[in-house]
Amino acid sequence: MESFPLYTDRLLLREYTDRDDSAVLHVMMQPQIYAFTAHIPLSCSRAYAARWIRSVGAAMRRKISYEFAVTDRDTGAYIGNIGVVRVDRNLHTAEITYWIDPARQNRGYATEAGRALLGWAVPALKLETLTGCCMAHNAASRRVMEKLGFSFVSHSPHALYKDGAWIDLDHFICHIQQTAY
Repeated sequence: MESFPLYTDRLLLREYTDRDDSAVLHVMMQPQIYAFTAHIPLSCSRAYAARWIRSVGAAMRRKISYEFAVTDRDTGAYIGNIGVVRVDRNLHTAEITYWIDPARQNRGYATEAGRALLGWAVPALKLETLTGCCMAHNAASRRVMEKLGFSFVSHSPHALYKDGAWIDLDHFICHIQQTAY
């Protein structure tokens, strides 16, 4: 079983440190990140990014969520976030979550990081089922999940209220027995 950090051809997935707050803030402040995430606020501060990093670490210690910094393997530059959250060890389930800096999107980083993460998470956490969710209009996120072996299972109209409007969500599932990472 692999442990962290994880390496791919182009990426290093590692635990967050306190020194990541500026890089995390820079990505969180991108309008595209706000537009396609449910929980990142429209305006963030360095203090918010630091609290978020601490909450990620606390969730890992409680073994309920595992989120990692996606960085460039050669330069160490922060690219984004990838994780399995809402881990239920009794039901052997978790949900995938990710974001990539808009300046680095459309290069396959989310899929590459996802494969590495799931290659670790499935055996380490004894996962049998993974779920994923994205805003219905987020075609890029949908493609990432499909490349990772997830299948579309349902569409939820008016499932998320954001900025004074209801947003539809699409839900995906991956049964591990069918997919090898």
